[in-house]
Parts: sequence; C-alpha cells; structure tokens
Amino acid sequence: MSEIVDQSLQKIAKGTGIYFLGTIAGLLLAFACKVIVIRYVTQSEYGILALASVLASAFAVIATLGLGAGSTRQIAYYRGRDDTSKVRGVVLSSLQLAVISSILLFLVLFFTSNLISIKIFHSPELSTPLRIFSIIIPCSVLITIFMSIFRGFDRVGPKDGYVGMEGNGPISGNPAEWGVAIVSQDPVAADCLAAQLMGFDISDIGYLWYCCKKGVGVGEISEMDILGANSEDCYYRFRPHSAYEAQKGWRDESVSRLLKI
Repeated sequence: MSEIVDQSLQKIAKGTGIYFLGTIAGLLLAFACKVIVIRYVTQSEYGILALASVLASAFAVIATLGLGAGSTRQIAYYRGRDDTSKVRGVVLSSLQLAVISSILLFLVLFFTSNLISIKIFHSPELSTPLRIFSIIIPCSVLITIFMSIFRGFDRVGPKDGYVGMEGNGPISGNPAEWGVAIVSQDPVAADCLAAQLMGFDISDIGYLWYCCKKGVGVGEISEMDILGANSEDCYYRFRPHSAYEAQKGWRDESVSRLLKI
C-alpha cells in the first residue's frame, strides 16, 4: 500500500512541479517585460498602454463567444460516443466562428479607436496603442480556441481506485485497497461505473443524475463497452459518509424545472 501511495505522490509532485515552474517562468517573463517598458516610458504613457491592453483583452474575451469551454466539452462528449463526424463539425464550426468574430471585433476596435479614446476616455493618445493591440485579437482568440480543441482531444476520464477512501473523507476517512483503475473517453460513464462498483446508486449523486437525465454521457453499465476485468469482480461496497443521507438534499424541483427534466 505504501509503495502505491509513494508512486501516486511522485506523479502528483512531478505534475505540480512542472506547472509551478511554468507559472513562475511566465510571471518572471511578464515582470521583465514590464520593467523594460517602464524604463522607456513615463507613468502616464504606461497607464495608457495598460488601459489599451485591458480594452483589447476585453474585446478578445467577447470574440471567443464562450467557444473555449464549449468546444472542449462537446469534442470530449462526441469522442466518448465515437461520433467522428460531429467531432469534426465542432472543430470546424468553432474555428469558423472564432475567425469571423475575432476579425469583426478587431475591425470594430481598430476603426473606433479614435471614438473610444476621445469620447469615452478623453485621451486622444490612447488611439494608437488601441490600434496596435487590436491586431492581437484574432491571434489571441485562435490560440484560445486551439488550446480548447486540444484539451477536448486529450480529455480522458481516469479513475484510480487502487487505494480509495471510505467513510468520512476526504480527511477523516479510512483507506480501502480496491485495486481498480477506470479509464474512459466519457467522464460521466467513468464516474457512473465507479459509483456503482462502489455500491452507490447514481440517482443519489446529484451531478451524475442530472447528467444522465440530460443525456450527457452514458450512465447505465448495460450500455457501456467495458474492456478488461469483469465489472462484477470489481464490486467493493464502500462505507458511505456519516452525513450521506443529509447530502441527498441536493434534489430541488426548481433546478429540475430550470433544466426541463
């Protein structure tokens, strides 16, 4: 058991270390760029540059149209259903919408820079930085969309239950040596299978119940293509939390009406 825990901690530490180093490097680079800029501009000029950057970033966020999270979710969902044509459709439509919206917002900001600078901020000198930063909008939006698409293709739902926890987790629970790992392109299916193998009814688990009712993912074991070990041999009844019954209070008729369930 201790060996498995050590291996898991090593993986977590490695991933956290890479993320930490990347974050530090990004912060240092941003700090260095600001120091270089400050050395060659006055305080008022730096304020103008910062304002132009914020406005351009706001336009870029609007231009994404929420496609970032949406494309990731839809690509992962249709990949889970092995629907290649719809995956291709999501990718193409996301890119097309992103290109159109980003170019449109770029043109709007570029040609209204004088109006925004003079009429809204009363700073004519803001016009030129706005035009320069507006050019970045299409690139920023496309980078965001491409990252979201790549996340959708990499989105696999691994559930490592070699050493699980039962009882009053996540702090006061007891380790349970289950020895099961579940991997699926459908995160909902992975969670539903894990929950049922642990002795829980998915109708008692709020997010799984809502997902199944809305057709997001596969919730029935009979509808899953399970490879590897026999699922019946992996059944291990986990002891629930002492407040398990109280946790079922997530059921709310107003939520069901809102979701049209």
